[in-house]
Amino acid sequence: LLFPVATYGDLLEHPQLRARDYFVEVEHPELGRWVTYPGAFVKAEGVSTGLRRRPPLTGEHNHEVYGGDLGVSPDEMVVLKEGGVI
Repeated sequence: LLFPVATYGDLLEHPQLRARDYFVEVEHPELGRWVTYPGAFVKAEGVSTGLRRRPPLTGEHNHEVYGGDLGVSPDEMVVLKEGGVI
């Protein structure tokens, strides 16, 4: 079976997505510029479904996830970071 595959450029120019203002500009602090991100997957009148904040930076929540959710100790986190794991 074959299926068409849309590129990111195809999606940016898609008439339905453009009509819905699907893509939004978000400031990216690591890059120091604004970048285009997908917006809310659904829109409804009277309902706020837009982006509330920027996507997380790489590793921004490592302490919460590894330390809090997974119980990795601070010493183990140092080893993982030095080893290039995180």
